[in-house]
Amino acid sequence: MAAVGRLGQADRMALLTHCSTCASCQAALLELEGTVRVLPLVNPRRLTESGITQQLDEGGGAPRHTSERWGQRLRWRLLAPAVAAVAAAAVAAALFLGVGRPLQVTVGLHGATGVDASAVLSPTSSGTEVGLRTSGQPNGQVFTVSMESRSGYWWQAGSYRAVWGRTKVSLSCAATTSSIDRILVRNSQGSIVLQGKIS
Repeated sequence: MAAVGRLGQADRMALLTHCSTCASCQAALLELEGTVRVLPLVNPRRLTESGITQQLDEGGGAPRHTSERWGQRLRWRLLAPAVAAVAAAAVAAALFLGVGRPLQVTVGLHGATGVDASAVLSPTSSGTEVGLRTSGQPNGQVFTVSMESRSGYWWQAGSYRAVWGRTKVSLSCAATTSSIDRILVRNSQGSIVLQGKIS
C-alpha cells in the first residue's frame, strides 16, 4: 500500500521509521516502489495483439511471416512486469495482513493475586499494537509492558499508570505479531507482576 501511495501519513511514517532499522523491509519497499514506477511503461493494447512479425527473410528485406508463437513470447515479455507487480503486491499484502495467521491475538495475563488482565495484539505496518486491559492493580503505580520472542529477543511496548477500576491502554512495539511469544508486565522495581504466553 505504501508503494502505490495508499498508506495513510501516520502509517507511512511508522513504516519508514521501521525501514530505517530493518534492511529486509527497506529492500522490499524499494523493490515494490521500483515495480510500481515501471507499470506505466506497459501498453495494454500491445498485450492483445495476435500477430507479431517474427524475423526478416534471410535474403534481407521483407518480413517472412507473422508467427503466433513469437507473438505469444513477446506478449509474455510485455506482460511479465505486470505479473511481477501483482505478485509483489500479493506478497506485500500477505506480509502486512499476516495471511494464515489470525489478525488479532488475545492473551490472558496472570501473576498478581486479585489482578485480572488481558492483551489484544494486532498487526500493524510497523509492528504490533497492544491493547491492554487490567483491573485490581494498585492505584497510581507505574507498570512497563514488554514483548519477548521465542528466540529470547525482547521489545518494550511502553508504560502505563494504573487507576482504580479498569485500566485500558494502547501501546505498540516494533516486533511482528507472529514473532511474539510472551507478554511481560513489570512494576517500577523491575519485578514481573503479570505475564502471558501465546500458544
